[in-house]
Amino acid sequence: MGRTGADGVATVMVKAGEWGCMAMSGFGGKGGSKGDGEGPTAMLQKYLGVVKAFAQEEQQDEGSQSKYVVMGGPKFVKVDTTASVEFTALEADRTINVVITDVNGTPLQEHGFIEAELISSGLGSGFDSGGLGQPIDPNMPGMASIQVPAGKYNLRMMTPPGSDYSSGDATEVDVTNGDANATITLLQNDSTVSGTLKDEDGNTVTGIMAFVTATNKKGAFIPGDVNSSNGTFSMRVPSAGGELALGYFVDPSSGYFEQPVTDNTFTPVAGGTATRDIVMKRATTTVNFTVKDPDGNAVANAFVEADNRKSDRDSKIDTFFNHGEQTGADGTVTLRLPAGDYSFEAFLPPETLRSNKWLQPRSEKIALAKDDTKNVTLQFQKADVVLSGRVTKDGAGVEGAYVNAYSKNGEAIEISTDANGDYSVNIIGGEWHVGSRNDDGADAYVSTESVFDAGTDKTVTKDIVLTKDTDGLSSMVTSSFDTDNAKQVTVDGGALDGAKVSIPQDALDMDGQGDNVTLTIGTTVEVPSQLLDKPIGGVALDITAQDSSGQSLTSTNSSVAITIPVKETDLEAVGLTLADIGKKAVMSYYDEENGKWTPLEGSVTAVESGDTILVTGQSSHFTSFAVTAATDTTPPTTPTSQSATDVKTGGKVTVAWTNPTDSDFSKIRIYRSTTEGSVGDALTTISSTTTTSYDDTSLTNGTKYYYVVRALDTSGNESTNTTQVRRSMVHVLAPIQTPSLP
Repeated sequence: MGRTGADGVATVMVKAGEWGCMAMSGFGGKGGSKGDGEGPTAMLQKYLGVVKAFAQEEQQDEGSQSKYVVMGGPKFVKVDTTASVEFTALEADRTINVVITDVNGTPLQEHGFIEAELISSGLGSGFDSGGLGQPIDPNMPGMASIQVPAGKYNLRMMTPPGSDYSSGDATEVDVTNGDANATITLLQNDSTVSGTLKDEDGNTVTGIMAFVTATNKKGAFIPGDVNSSNGTFSMRVPSAGGELALGYFVDPSSGYFEQPVTDNTFTPVAGGTATRDIVMKRATTTVNFTVKDPDGNAVANAFVEADNRKSDRDSKIDTFFNHGEQTGADGTVTLRLPAGDYSFEAFLPPETLRSNKWLQPRSEKIALAKDDTKNVTLQFQKADVVLSGRVTKDGAGVEGAYVNAYSKNGEAIEISTDANGDYSVNIIGGEWHVGSRNDDGADAYVSTESVFDAGTDKTVTKDIVLTKDTDGLSSMVTSSFDTDNAKQVTVDGGALDGAKVSIPQDALDMDGQGDNVTLTIGTTVEVPSQLLDKPIGGVALDITAQDSSGQSLTSTNSSVAITIPVKETDLEAVGLTLADIGKKAVMSYYDEENGKWTPLEGSVTAVESGDTILVTGQSSHFTSFAVTAATDTTPPTTPTSQSATDVKTGGKVTVAWTNPTDSDFSKIRIYRSTTEGSVGDALTTISSTTTTSYDDTSLTNGTKYYYVVRALDTSGNESTNTTQVRRSMVHVLAPIQTPSLP
């Protein structure tokens, strides 16, 4: 550690290697021992932008109060001999006066750390934006005066391990136009959770610096000490906060990967004790990748990614793990990973794939055991099947419509239609999904996904029809403001009504001189669906910024908080719940350079608000953002008891069936053919999930008709049954035959 002098410069001696650096300018309040220059004795430990506060206050003499804060997470630098890192300090010219009470409104004389988060609910924003706040004044327990930059904040008190109380719901306070008062309510710790840190072999982990946490869906954060000598922990938690999820933070040099949230959950009971061991993940495997083109040549600058998420919704995984790096000039890269099951993929920009007529390498699924070293070759594929068609709206071709195709194996490609609404793109054989989306400035138009098997065909034609989306686009919001001020911009109306971007003071001041910037926020449906990432609700939040000279600002000085509303019905439609946010459903940004969705790093919080879930994450750049989940590629169960009956009313057959009971069953599609063994063409698609019959009219007597009834789910997957029911149009009812296709 080091302390800046009058010139604002500090020197820290370290060993050669890569280091994460953070600047902490003090947290205001009274404290600081005379003569020793150590500041408050509250110890703040930060690992990768995550804060832990031990409020170990002692009686201290009056000290000075900092007027500046440093926002933003750690900056990483490689050190050989010397290196420089620069931080920007912001003036904290607003005061929040805080009083601490219990749930009955009784003042509490508690010590701890008051955390101020820039309009965001829960762990992510406060930590990634620098952990603003300060310890409780030791001379006046239960009270605090916090210095912050102007803006809106959520306040929460982090109590020390062993405290009788823990944080409850966040308290929102607005100091945009001046100082303000706030009350923070704490919950009584009336339950206990204890356990041991284990490695993946079940051995106790000792001798490392770590701490455990318990968090809930509302963003409560309860820290607990770990005894490094024996790896055990025990912490008191509140029963009033509901279900808690355990996590841990650890010294990165230990070789373990931190997991802020895991699947290790429990519901505290007043007066009870829960025993929960925590399994820590460590980079115990090595994977050496070689990336080649279809002819076997090395591919430089391909992005190689490891991802533990699966498209099978029934599989249970811990908080997702996603990591990747680019290949060097020789087409190779090495990743160090925890043991586990992974999918490995490689990516290039979509325009590169189209121009070369390539597709991504086939995803490699590999189980890595401890101490494994694997050599993996990923080879881009020659795309020799031409997929083409026309995108229409109200019968007319649509220029510039976004077309996206992805396969059951993970390949994906995108393209826009030409002036006539035509598109043509190269793919490979196999099962594919293709669809189109179009923003016309005011409304959104979308298609259903067409699922097809290219088989051995070298040309496939799929025309696509767009219809108006009922939720529509949110009105675009443009806001110009001085970067010396904090800013929050909210979207109104449309599918993402209530989405917001919260920007800290100076986050967009790229030269430190202050400037006017223009932030534009809108929504778009012109984003891709991919095997592991499909935007829930089909809509993304699109964020752009420009400085006063009209130059695009794609990155920020510190993290901004992005909140996206997700309808519970949309989440349920893909078979997920609130508990899956941060695990199977993640906030992602679209990486245009590599043509892929990438999960945001750090913690993501989710808070219920009526029939909507507000999902908040942190980003230090602007692009398109969405809450994404793995694409469901599992077809629904086949409809049963299929029959076809001549009702003898002249040219009419009634087709009947029993609907499947799948939770995501959404439609019935009926096919008709006059040739036995051929499924034929789609006759009709029925959106009702309760309808069990259909009348086919205007038929010709003496003709044999064959019917196949298939089920569709909410993801557009179609059951694969081929068994036909036959009906000949005669005046005498004939027995039903049910031949199966070869």
